[in-house]
Amino acid sequence: MGISSLNLNPNGGYNSFSKFLNEELKPFAVRILKKDGGHIPIVVSISNDGIDSMNMHTLLEEIDQEPDANIRASGKDLMAKLMYAFVKSRKSFAYVFISECWYANTSKGEDINGEVRQRDDKEEALAFTWEFNRSGTKKTGTTIIPYYRHNDSITVLREVSHESNGSSTAGRFTGILV
Repeated sequence: MGISSLNLNPNGGYNSFSKFLNEELKPFAVRILKKDGGHIPIVVSISNDGIDSMNMHTLLEEIDQEPDANIRASGKDLMAKLMYAFVKSRKSFAYVFISECWYANTSKGEDINGEVRQRDDKEEALAFTWEFNRSGTKKTGTTIIPYYRHNDSITVLREVSHESNGSSTAGRFTGILV
């Protein structure tokens, strides 16, 4: 069962998208994470024509193997441009970028000092970054679902989500639709 088989009414509004994201796409991604032991980076585009997706695994794998942080950053900027082109070419009214990520539990306002990937206290999460822009409704959001690996299994923890009106979500993979 692939992403295109998930249930979404392409003519629905924000509530339909939110239901799809929370009741279909997130559980689907968590099942893949648990089954495969990881989740490839993927962009899910939602348009009047339905759901489409672009696998970004090969590109990100090449970028992540680069030892120079500046070259990695340039590669991720290129990845964001490809994502932008994909979403725009599909005439999307919503998209979701799904990937694994590292995060660090820091105090509010604490400086991270360098890349999270280099920290000893880093933890893994499944990350969702999304935007919706249709019929005057503009929303952005992020979700991380922390998880731990133990032997051959993955334990998923409670998700942390943030949603806002407009474009207050910042990051390289945002700002495509709003």
